[in-house]
Amino acid sequence: MDKVEFFDEESKEYIELYVLEQTRLNGADYLLVTVDEEGDSDALILKDTSAQGEEDAVYTVVEQEQELNAVAKIFAELLGEEADIEKIANKVSQKIAAELRRQKELRGAPAW
Repeated sequence: MDKVEFFDEESKEYIELYVLEQTRLNGADYLLVTVDEEGDSDALILKDTSAQGEEDAVYTVVEQEQELNAVAKIFAELLGEEADIEKIANKVSQKIAAELRRQKELRGAPAW
């Protein structure tokens, strides 16, 4: 499983995520990632929102329900019975939000 580091603009820190799967839909690239190397934690779906020709990719968490459900369905098909579409769709931002709160608390800043 590939490990990638994402820079969080808000916290100005890097977050390590593991790529479970990737796909392309309507010209956009998507990653299914998790914070756990074994892939046993909640998953997030990230979309490459960088402009064409940019050197670095820019990924954002997919939150729009229709897009999230469509991409989650593709990942479920790619992963077979291992994937739980409801789990992916319902937990999309909880892990990153928790990690950002933890990082802010470590810096002494208010959680929100």
